[in-house]
Amino acid sequence: MQLGEEGVPIQVDGEAWIQPPGIIRIIHKNRMKMLCRNRALESSLKTWQEKQRQQQLLPRRSCTPQNLEFSAEETQLLLGFIEATATLIKCVKLLTLRHPTIKADLYELAVRCSDNLEKVHPGGKILQGIELRPLLTELVSTTRELHEEACLMLREKGPTLRIREDFENQLSNALSNMESEFRKCSVAVATETGQTLVYLIQPPETDEKKGGRGGRGLFWKFRREKGGGSSGRAGREVASWGVAEVGVWLESLQLSEYAEAFSRHDVRGRELLTLTRRDLKDLGITKVGHVKRILQAVRELAM
Repeated sequence: MQLGEEGVPIQVDGEAWIQPPGIIRIIHKNRMKMLCRNRALESSLKTWQEKQRQQQLLPRRSCTPQNLEFSAEETQLLLGFIEATATLIKCVKLLTLRHPTIKADLYELAVRCSDNLEKVHPGGKILQGIELRPLLTELVSTTRELHEEACLMLREKGPTLRIREDFENQLSNALSNMESEFRKCSVAVATETGQTLVYLIQPPETDEKKGGRGGRGLFWKFRREKGGGSSGRAGREVASWGVAEVGVWLESLQLSEYAEAFSRHDVRGRELLTLTRRDLKDLGITKVGHVKRILQAVRELAM
């Protein structure tokens, strides 16, 4: 209710007006839906963009019906991919069954991936013939989607799931091994049909592989130990991180855009623990919020 003789300026949505004395009835108080930031959607979009970028970086070659068949070497690589995929599917299914709070979509994706695996490896034997190549392509696509969704879920809900240590190590190793298998996948384009197909090629050995340590596995293990209050142990493990582990850590902070800068300057675990505000400036990180977030996370790493 507005009392008095003079009107007051009011603006609800659009152009303002002078409201004369009278009674104002508010109908939708506390009932309007407001837009809010969807961090899960942002993470999914970043994952999708990274997937598209990686697809563009994959080696491409043309293929003909003659080389749709699998060589002996590629068959051996396929067996490794099948084993890693089966392990990941098993771990994801167990995770969703033990933790009902995880969305059912992840379990359904694991089932779809399992169905595609059965088409490639029916009855425990690799399918023969040129039909295998398109089926492998579909399997790689669904397995990559399962891997990305599982990683996203663990980044968001990992600290609250209370996963048993032995199963956490098993799941971590499954995800890390799957990443290694994806590096063996290259994209090929059929010259006649233009269909995109997947070939398996042994990649050159990298320093990360020589180190024998999976980035995600180490990160998730550290998060569990941090929650358990093991003072000093986490800091010692962080000091042994490589560039890949630091990149995963940045991704967990939703600051993956700085992973390239950290890698270019060879920032490893030992350097990460001693980062200062000046160091971040030299790395090109100038946003106050990002600087504070990284410094706070570094302090937590050293606890």
